[in-house]
Amino acid sequence: MYEGGFEAFYENTFYFINKSVEIKKLVITFLLNHLFKFISHLNTKTMSKYFKLRNIPFLLFVVFLISSCGNDDTTVTNTNAPASTSTPVSTDAQAATSTANKVPPEGTLNKIWIDASKFNDQNWQNSRMVFSFAIDQGYLTLYGWACKGNGPGGVCNGQYDHDPNLKLEQGQSTTVPYGPVVFWDNLILEQKNVKDIQKKIVDSNFLYVVFKPQNTNGHINYRVILTKNHPKTLATGGEEDTMIDANPSPPKNSSN
Repeated sequence: MYEGGFEAFYENTFYFINKSVEIKKLVITFLLNHLFKFISHLNTKTMSKYFKLRNIPFLLFVVFLISSCGNDDTTVTNTNAPASTSTPVSTDAQAATSTANKVPPEGTLNKIWIDASKFNDQNWQNSRMVFSFAIDQGYLTLYGWACKGNGPGGVCNGQYDHDPNLKLEQGQSTTVPYGPVVFWDNLILEQKNVKDIQKKIVDSNFLYVVFKPQNTNGHINYRVILTKNHPKTLATGGEEDTMIDANPSPPKNSSN
């Protein structure tokens, strides 16, 4: 009878099949050698009687292991091959230039603006507005959400659309710095502030709403300016300082 018995043979087999593909090649040789030894014992009457149907599943199991080892050889890839250095092709230019969507740790802020007709849209008349910083085409800007449930005499119900209602655009550069310590808080225009701004737009026929950056102890906020001149021009006059700030939440001012 085979030395060590079938239990020892099973233990050795499961030990080897958990190794790498190179070691699995040795498993094939190991199995074949021991299988030949096992079959050679079948010449004796006693061994032949012992073998019979009881050990047919065992032989099938060995054949399966050999086949499995052989299949592994054909599916292994070369993990030592150098990584591809080619640039992936993307139909989304923004995804292929992700480094452009990162804010430098230090720099200066631009004015940002939106068309007055969009700010004064009837869908968010007298609405409380919340703004979040966003990187759009490599530039820092603000996206705004108008609270639902507003309107004349309405009260904000704390719900907002999934997509922003307002997207501000890049204007002129400023010398207002930020960094190395900076807080990119959400900014708030309360319902009263929005109502006042929208009234001024109508009363004086302003065409643009400009957000002028300010840095207050590392907290970035914006003063709201109304103008009739396009925000990208250097024209002067025709503008009004509303004295209203889009403040971080909770609000920050020069005294804290």
